[in-house]
Amino acid sequence: MTSSYRIQALDEVIFHTLDRAMLVELALRVQGTRARNEPFFARRRAVALGEAGTELWLASAEDTILDLLRCSPDRPESGEPSWRDLLGVLKAQGPTLDLAALAEEAERRGRAAVWPRALIEAGLAEPT
Repeated sequence: MTSSYRIQALDEVIFHTLDRAMLVELALRVQGTRARNEPFFARRRAVALGEAGTELWLASAEDTILDLLRCSPDRPESGEPSWRDLLGVLKAQGPTLDLAALAEEAERRGRAAVWPRALIEAGLAEPT
């Protein structure tokens, strides 16, 4: 198992771990006050851990998509990790997503140019 962490901004810490034997990857992003002010953060859900009842808040698929979209370059390559992760979440969660709200939010965040390509590559939209 390999683990790493980095501080991306004063308001954010990322912990990443990979267990190659079990083929499990976990990326944990601890966000501060900036994330709490985001409109999609209201979609988070609490999950109880263990018998002590400790709660862990999990971001919604929409939160995760917007964050990965933010991290993706303007001209993403298919091998770019954040791009691959973005497409994976879109493919796995596609039928449950509010695509209209995500498109609106992508535009608001200045990522409208990349959004249609993500939908096409994930199989959620037809090329034009």
